[in-house]
Amino acid sequence: MSTPSQAFIEESFKVSSQHAIFVLLAFNFTFQEGSAQGGASGSITLNSRASSEDGEYIGREVTIFAGTGSGQSRTITAYNGSTKVANVSPNWTTPPDVTSVYKVGATNRYVNNNENMTSNGAVYEAREFELDLPESTEERLPDVSILFDNVDLALARNLREQNGTPPTVTLSVITTIDPDVIEYGPMTLTVKAAGNKDSTTLEIGTGVEDLLNRSALPIGYTPGVTPGVLYI
Repeated sequence: MSTPSQAFIEESFKVSSQHAIFVLLAFNFTFQEGSAQGGASGSITLNSRASSEDGEYIGREVTIFAGTGSGQSRTITAYNGSTKVANVSPNWTTPPDVTSVYKVGATNRYVNNNENMTSNGAVYEAREFELDLPESTEERLPDVSILFDNVDLALARNLREQNGTPPTVTLSVITTIDPDVIEYGPMTLTVKAAGNKDSTTLEIGTGVEDLLNRSALPIGYTPGVTPGVLYI
């Protein structure tokens, strides 16, 4: 997997030296997921672990990714914490049922431009931000710091309310000549930390998981279980 570094931007300039380049950021959040308890043309009943607070998921996107209705995404317009029923808009093409596996999440998309841009059908909101990238020669896992000069309340809310699955951010580079062509990337990083430097500045730290240095699982070998490993 490619890892972001100073070479990330340097390589982008090489392939697009004749055109302005832009960095796309897509923050992906998961707030609740599981198997549905049922559904109707304009609703889905979330599982028993869903929030008991009325209105909790209003404005979130619920996506069915397995079972009946797979591939559909809708916006939650109302939520009953007692019944776990989430009303959606527009209505489902194929209503979910007990076989449907869903995810309640949100995606915040930004581009370092002075106007919104559309890439591959997704709209990226114009927002001023900076990337602090590690040197490509550093022998360590890359940590990328993203600094927003003007706090987006929607992103701040999602970061504040996120629990469980860590959010991720996908970085890509495009040019003005064809925003649908990804010149460099995409690269997906895990959000590790986020906090306000002051009243208008938001700093987000991201990185990749250190799989190589993760502790190994203890494995026991006995003659009864692994006779081919133990011999005299």
